Amino acid sequence: MTLRLLLCRALLLAMVLSGCKNRSAEPTSPVTVVTDTDAGALPAEGPLPIKTSWLQYAGTLDVTNRYSATVTVATDDPLRAGVNGHCSGLLISPRLVLTAGHCVCPPHDSTLGGPEGRKTIDGSSCASRPTVTTVSYAPPKQGPGRVPASVSQAYEGVEVRTHPEFKVLLDAQGHVETAHADLAIILLNEPVEGTWPTFAVADADVQPGNDVVMAGYTYDKIVGGISGQRRFTSYRVQGLMPVGDDRALFEQPERDLYIGDSGGPCLREEANRTELVGISSRGLGDTATFTRTYPYRNWLASELERASRLHSPP
Repeated sequence: MTLRLLLCRALLLAMVLSGCKNRSAEPTSPVTVVTDTDAGALPAEGPLPIKTSWLQYAGTLDVTNRYSATVTVATDDPLRAGVNGHCSGLLISPRLVLTAGHCVCPPHDSTLGGPEGRKTIDGSSCASRPTVTTVSYAPPKQGPGRVPASVSQAYEGVEVRTHPEFKVLLDAQGHVETAHADLAIILLNEPVEGTWPTFAVADADVQPGNDVVMAGYTYDKIVGGISGQRRFTSYRVQGLMPVGDDRALFEQPERDLYIGDSGGPCLREEANRTELVGISSRGLGDTATFTRTYPYRNWLASELERASRLHSPP
């Protein structure tokens, strides 16, 4: 083998080795890192880790007691209703709490015919003595982000009165077919202590595009440690259900952690007035809705009048 051929082979081998070295030094494809600010970036399926940013979907903690008239409503077995026996409600007089009918009346087999597995929720069988609890938060002393101490007081409900036309129909999968007059009044065994804000029932119906505030108590399925806190969130009304269903649809985040506010107030806040426009039914079925109170303002007025006579001096 000639010297020239040997030199050519040596040069070729050096070029090959140099090319391998360069390729091994090439950077790998960039890796996307999901941080706490990337809310909604993770896929929905699979277990979800705790992420602080998800707290925004649960609403703002009511540390100033602006919505302290919002109470918890609990029912016991066998009349378990609402969201695992828990809901929210609104104190509308010292002895009256307004909540959703489905919060105090459990589903039962439908007698209206149709496909097998259909359920009905109505006033035929409701909790006889639901527990209503008021919560008042103390000013936080440990800086922002800390959960303040709270004082709670439980009251026994002695009577549940649903709207006479209350009826919800569920299909075999638990989806709402129709909902009508999903409202109930709880009469307490004694007047609630303390002073609570009052909200007038709106004399004009809610409309698509309106901004509303919903207050209630969290039911925590993903983020740990926030169940039972009173929080509030602003939403926009998306539309009204068809005739025969008196609910309104509202926009909600992709991941909803706040279904425990079912039965709680939906408020329209203006410069000098805050008025009640609905009662949350988010824990009912799988659609973000609330029952509009405008169609039932006369019924609410009559219930308030009835309650005032109960504890008026003779």
